[in-house]
Amino acid sequence: MGYGTGPQVAQRLEQNNIIVNYQATPDEEGFTASGALRMGVSEMTRFGFGQKEFAQLAELMADCILRNRDVSQDVGTPAGGAPGDGLLLLWSGI
Repeated sequence: MGYGTGPQVAQRLEQNNIIVNYQATPDEEGFTASGALRMGVSEMTRFGFGQKEFAQLAELMADCILRNRDVSQDVGTPAGGAPGDGLLLLWSGI
């Protein structure tokens, strides 16, 4: 992603209902210099994410990060859900 861009990219993804954490790599001097993202992959697989869903998520993230596209409608938010709950739509196959 690039030096210090983790927080901005994480915020852009959150605005599109994809929740990640920004994380510093071992080569970066601290959390504020974060240039990486972290996702709860173990938890996602526990809730049924498979190869197909991860490929779909990767494409949505690439559209949002690299192509500056609004993917919030593609991710969705369940009725009454909070931002970030939209990934449950992908997990359940809806």
